[in-house]
Amino acid sequence: SREVRRFIAASLLYQGIIFAPGELSFVQDLLLEPYYVCPDCGNEEKVLDDYDGVCDACGRDWYIQATGKAVKDPNVVLKYRHNITPIRTRFDEVAKNWDTYHPDEDDPIDVQICRIADAIQYKAIRDARFLEQKEGLGL
Repeated sequence: SREVRRFIAASLLYQGIIFAPGELSFVQDLLLEPYYVCPDCGNEEKVLDDYDGVCDACGRDWYIQATGKAVKDPNVVLKYRHNITPIRTRFDEVAKNWDTYHPDEDDPIDVQICRIADAIQYKAIRDARFLEQKEGLGL
């Protein structure tokens, strides 16, 4: 649901995570924090999945899809607060061999990768524990 997506995205952003691989990729568009720039007044406004196509500052009525794919007015500018390309590239490199990964604690990209890796490992532990409990109950 929309509320679940927003909650997960807000939780990740609160932790400083702007890249969600794998099972969490369904919130990636929210993690990018898309926003529009009104061509009339210059107002910047977040684009959420319930966006109504009206500038909150000046009231100009135009349409922009939450994904940024369809824009009725060509003067409307859609931008993203975050660029995940370096994080995605580094994650793909590291994911090939976690055993040899030695993060640089001063590098913000490596900090992101470490947080993502911790979450992936924690999920694996919880999944294994769930399966043990399920078998213990004979289900």
